Amino acid sequence: RLFANLNEVDQPLLDAQPPVRDTEVTGSEIPMTMNRLVKETITYLQDEPDGHVDRWLKRVHVYGPMIDHILAEENVPKEMKYLAMAESGLNPRARSWAGAVGMWQFMPATGRRYGLRINAWVDERRDPEKATRAAARHLRDLYDEFGDWPLAMAAFNCGAGCVRRAVRRTGDPDASYWDAYDYLPRETRGYVPMFIAAAHIMENPEAYGFESAPPTPAFSYDYVAVHGSMLSLQTLAQLSGTKASVLRSLNPELRRGRVPPSRDRYHLRIPLGSYPRFVWKYAELPDQRKQPATTYSVRSGDTLSEIAQRFGTSTGVLQRLNGLENTLIRQGQRLVVPVQDYDGALTSEASENQPMRVQYGTSPPVRPLDPIDTTVGARSTDASSSEAIAS
Repeated sequence: RLFANLNEVDQPLLDAQPPVRDTEVTGSEIPMTMNRLVKETITYLQDEPDGHVDRWLKRVHVYGPMIDHILAEENVPKEMKYLAMAESGLNPRARSWAGAVGMWQFMPATGRRYGLRINAWVDERRDPEKATRAAARHLRDLYDEFGDWPLAMAAFNCGAGCVRRAVRRTGDPDASYWDAYDYLPRETRGYVPMFIAAAHIMENPEAYGFESAPPTPAFSYDYVAVHGSMLSLQTLAQLSGTKASVLRSLNPELRRGRVPPSRDRYHLRIPLGSYPRFVWKYAELPDQRKQPATTYSVRSGDTLSEIAQRFGTSTGVLQRLNGLENTLIRQGQRLVVPVQDYDGALTSEASENQPMRVQYGTSPPVRPLDPIDTTVGARSTDASSSEAIAS
């Protein structure tokens, strides 16, 4: 409906009345042009608050500090966070009809080009931190090519080649986004106006008739690296003293609700303050449950019992890991198999004995925890931020 409305705007690029002073986007590096397209987009957002702005106002408390921090590290204008609102409404699990995924709506090829892992088990386009960093680097590369942030945003939406063709059709190699507007796809024509409208509204929602959402804790968690033969989030939630829905919200990149098979440790987010309990409960798991796993491609002549013997396990374990009702397998099938040799079941990037705590909105936002007593109840679990993400 927004795109249809914008197509009907008479003289869309004609400047409209400037916004009232208290709705201006102060200190912006990106020109916030106010024209009829932007005014129409603001009206559209005002007409459907439940579908857009109300959600943005809730989620920006959770993800805004994280996005601000990463954009600053990558030298991208801070107001670019409003682009994630236009892209997905700050929803890490968003998926478009065209197959774009995540908060920043990456297509698979672009995501992989910027280092995001995408396979049957993990889709890092849904990882809010990794996807934000990839988006910041992609936007910076596009700006370096076009020398204009609105054109960089347009290329983020429809591709650099699409924008190059639109600029060529203007006949001016220094054309701006608004110069190239008529030569861009319909969706891209509405893209920058949506960004500008979002920026104006989010800078002062009350001026546009929206009520600010109650503050909620920013994205934060304890970070641990675990070995496990595809441990489920249900099991890991029990170890953390939380709900599986909370772990799914903290780790939205996990596609199958369990740790992916890997010889390496998997870095898992758990609720802030839950590390002591997790360590204690994890240590109580049978060693077999803490074995890493990998995948094996079935060859001609293989049987499940022979594969089990080769990897030092049982057919029952292979059936459980792969959800097999019987022992029938086929050539080319990829089986998850446990790995016998590994160098420990729990560690972190901070040091061999410390986890990492990540708290955006604090300074510094990422820091090692102080040495902790890993007895049960040594530190209470503060899952308020995680619960906010889950809701």
